[in-house]
Amino acid sequence: MNERDYLIILYDYYGDLLSVDNRRYFEDYYFDNLSLAEIAQNEENAKVRSLIFDKIENQDILKNIILNSDKSDVKTDLITQITDEELLAKIALEDSDKIVRSEAVKKITNEETLIKVINTEQDRFV
Repeated sequence: MNERDYLIILYDYYGDLLSVDNRRYFEDYYFDNLSLAEIAQNEENAKVRSLIFDKIENQDILKNIILNSDKSDVKTDLITQITDEELLAKIALEDSDKIVRSEAVKKITNEETLIKVINTEQDRFV
């Protein structure tokens, strides 16, 4: 028996002991096949959303969530977790939300990357 089936059997027996929210997360993940990113995007509670996003270690996934989300608060929560300067530069250049772009630029510490972002932005207006 694989781990997923085992957890579902445990859920059948003990699911009532979980909180309503925990049951919803379990069902979203195991029954509705939502990824952690999708569950987090649907979550309105910033603290819970942050905990879920903490489990996502792939920086490219975080970048894609930011660029495809329409919620500014979700985007700014995620930017705090991105450490890859090139990804931050892409977000700073590609995102449609001015606040999100600003937050991404604030996290860039590499001078060359920052200059590249600034020059690209200037070229847009020329």
